[in-house]
Amino acid sequence: MEITLASLPNELLLQICRSLASSTDLSNFRLVCRLFGEIGLPVLGKRVTFALLPESINRLRDISSDPFFRRHTSTIVCLMNVFYPYSNFRTWKHSMTRPLILGHYRPEIAGLSEDDWTESMLHYNALLDAQDEAFKAVGTSQDIQIACRRFINLQNLVIQDARGFRPDHLRSNQAYRFLRQRHGTLAQCSVLPVYDFSAFPHKIALPGAYLLSSLLGATTESQLKTLQVDALALEVFEEEDEVHSQIRKSTRNLHMLKLCILAGSEDVEKERADRILSQNRLKNLLCSAPHLEKLEVQIKGAFFGTGIYYAHSAYILPREYTWHQIRRLRFSQVEFLTSGFLDFLGFHGHTLEDFGLRDCAIVGPPPIQGLQPQRCFWSDILIPLTTTYSLETLSLSGWFTVPSFFEQDQNQETRTLRAMNMEHDRVKDVTLCVGEVIEMVVCSKAFSSFLQGEVGRRNGLAMDTDRSVIEGLAVEIKEGIIRDLMDREPVRPSESVPEAVPTRYSSYLNLFTQLESGSL
Repeated sequence: MEITLASLPNELLLQICRSLASSTDLSNFRLVCRLFGEIGLPVLGKRVTFALLPESINRLRDISSDPFFRRHTSTIVCLMNVFYPYSNFRTWKHSMTRPLILGHYRPEIAGLSEDDWTESMLHYNALLDAQDEAFKAVGTSQDIQIACRRFINLQNLVIQDARGFRPDHLRSNQAYRFLRQRHGTLAQCSVLPVYDFSAFPHKIALPGAYLLSSLLGATTESQLKTLQVDALALEVFEEEDEVHSQIRKSTRNLHMLKLCILAGSEDVEKERADRILSQNRLKNLLCSAPHLEKLEVQIKGAFFGTGIYYAHSAYILPREYTWHQIRRLRFSQVEFLTSGFLDFLGFHGHTLEDFGLRDCAIVGPPPIQGLQPQRCFWSDILIPLTTTYSLETLSLSGWFTVPSFFEQDQNQETRTLRAMNMEHDRVKDVTLCVGEVIEMVVCSKAFSSFLQGEVGRRNGLAMDTDRSVIEGLAVEIKEGIIRDLMDREPVRPSESVPEAVPTRYSSYLNLFTQLESGSL
């Protein structure tokens, strides 16, 4: 009797996959095993990945009909691929011929005739038609919802922006395969969902929201443990519609929530974005998840005339003890009120292990009439993190700003933004960027032990008899390092970043890095 792969039980196929020696063998095996075609390699048999194309949605439906996957699948990942609908052939060709890196030659498109380009354009239009069909199906068809409802142990939903991913999730589309083979990449044609409202109908411009609504409709309120959405339009929080209601119900038992909220578009201005967030629907959504252990909120957007958009922390952070188990917090493009954030830390700091900020701003309290505005600095937040709480990880990256001030030029008054770039500024005599040094000062137990020992040695103090004095001096040095690095003179973002940032305590940092690297 002839035995084929198709005749083997899925449990046995799963064991075969786990025993394969290399990723190449596994990739070849997946090509001949249809059911395993959409299963992610790291968690084979537990994660199903599909793209917003009809062929991939059909594959999702097929997989959900299989008893093995209905029982074992715990994670569904949707990769949102959005290809730009160019208005004419010339614009599309210009985009396709533009190098991803300036000056980079692309041999795969050299020598293509006009007939070749015309043929490619026909395939690109076919890809757009398939994309349009899938987007419309998200809003009108229940195929995705019915398929997801079959996975009885579904616990994790991930909706990712597919730009930058390997193209495996699109290989089922014939037009895409043709274009990949001829042109090598379509990265220039991929756009972030939501941003370009002029190019897409309004509903299709929000695939993150409507896809999320469809997926959440397939789950019970207590089922989900993890929810990640990479492209969620700010308009979702404008009113209490079905999408917002479903999201809020799904958060009640979440352990991990990651939201990337897109605030910049032709339809949204800064004042409107502030007004939407001030209604506190986003905040209420986050506060309805009391079991959160990991939370990440990214705001993306910039507006003409005002630059990067910062969401005020009062529209995000709870004012009372809400997240009893929170261990990891990450924020991007959020503006923190110093006193409000310190109050938040007072409630949640004792469980916090991992804290990260990227491209954030800080503001002080409103000025009192007749008095100068109270100055505020990032050290106002980072020093309490050093002296009061025991973080294991502190991540600071991107640009950090403090309130703008006015500087008198020769002829006119200009508005200068205080900002520093955590990723590139170097500390004097130390090959570490500012963010790395701050993390070391706040979190590193090795640095704390070194600093106390070095302080005792330099001051002739003994740990067994002068512990409290040594610890106090070490804390003062930590606070001084943070103030030197975070409260320095302003730089203009348009200027070149300084090569070195001075600090009074470079000798401690330099000696510690030498000891860590073994150069001493």
